[in-house]
Amino acid sequence: MMPKTLLDEYTFFWNIERAIQPVIDQQKRLDKEMADFRKSIGL
Repeated sequence: MMPKTLLDEYTFFWNIERAIQPVIDQQKRLDKEMADFRKSIGL
């Protein structure tokens, strides 16, 4: 699967989870997970 497609799918679910997450610390955790994921697929 292409890295861009993987990122699009990951971002879709990441946005949903981040939007419903009221706790700032959890949002920061999600931001770090997104950065780590992007790095792992070479973007």
